[in-house]
Amino acid sequence: VTSALSQQLTIDASLDYSKNDYLVGSRSDDLWNTKIGATYKYNKYVNLKGEYTYQNNASNSAGSDFKGNTFAVLASIRY
Repeated sequence: VTSALSQQLTIDASLDYSKNDYLVGSRSDDLWNTKIGATYKYNKYVNLKGEYTYQNNASNSAGSDFKGNTFAVLASIRY
């Protein structure tokens, strides 16, 4: 989902789910990815973006569960 709050500022969010069943053994994973971000268009050449991503993998295999948090700051410059 993306929404323009103004000509210069947009926000976006996504939610993804995948279920992974492995051919060897009985391992099964449920993976969730959630992402939210905002983009600021400084001018027609420069965009700045901040983004947060959360991942959660639930597995029936010992030691395969994980949770992750990622923060990113991105700059896009075109000429």
